[in-house]
Amino acid sequence: MFRLFVYGSLMDPGLVRRLLGRDVRALPARLKGYRKVEGAEYPTAVRDEGAYIDGLVLEGLSEVDLRKLD
Repeated sequence: MFRLFVYGSLMDPGLVRRLLGRDVRALPARLKGYRKVEGAEYPTAVRDEGAYIDGLVLEGLSEVDLRKLD
C-alpha cells in the first residue's frame, strides 16, 4: 500500500471518494522546503528552503488508486 501527499483539490474528501469509490484515511501533513505557487492553473510546488506547504497524506492507496488520482 502507498501514501500520497496532497495539497490541492485532492484535499477534498468528497472528491477522493468519487474518484476512488471509497473513503481513505487522510492525515494532516506539512511538506518542508517547498511553497505553493499562487495563481497557477493547477496546484504547483516549487523548492523554497524557508517555506512549507500544508496538506494531507492519503493512506492505504493501491497502484490503481494512484493512477486514478493522477
